[in-house]
Amino acid sequence: MKTRKVVINAKYGGFGISNEGLLWLINEHSDLVEKTPWREYSSKPWGEWDGDYDRYDYPFRDGFTTGHLAEGVLVKDEIVYSLKDSFPENKTEDWESTHDKDRLTLRQHPDLIRLVEAIRKKEVSKYRFAELKIVKIPEGVEFTIEEYDGLEHVAEAHRTWY
Repeated sequence: MKTRKVVINAKYGGFGISNEGLLWLINEHSDLVEKTPWREYSSKPWGEWDGDYDRYDYPFRDGFTTGHLAEGVLVKDEIVYSLKDSFPENKTEDWESTHDKDRLTLRQHPDLIRLVEAIRKKEVSKYRFAELKIVKIPEGVEFTIEEYDGLEHVAEAHRTWY
């Protein structure tokens, strides 16, 4: 039986990637990395902070900076790097339908699957609030990702995989 891989979060807290994971995707030149100019990301000019919670000038690595508590968001030369969460090919009039399709597109993306495999091999550190896992499901099965308080599973109308 042919299968396909899907990434889920196997821990309460929610899906996310670490700064290390994002840097790995940047270095792999992944199309999952979204680049946004700072002026479009924030209403405040670079360097004007209201306090530690909104600062993004904490040194990280390779010339990148990050936020005080931010994971999965890096800044370099006033460009904000983050994980893409929308894909133009999924756009519909119904926001919820578009959002669901975007999530499924992301979770099956080969670069995300390779990142999770690198995390599993301890080549990349994981996001502290998530435990990403690859689930194999039969090819051709229409599925969704269900979650409760961030803990996810892949489900078909009459089957569930953990």
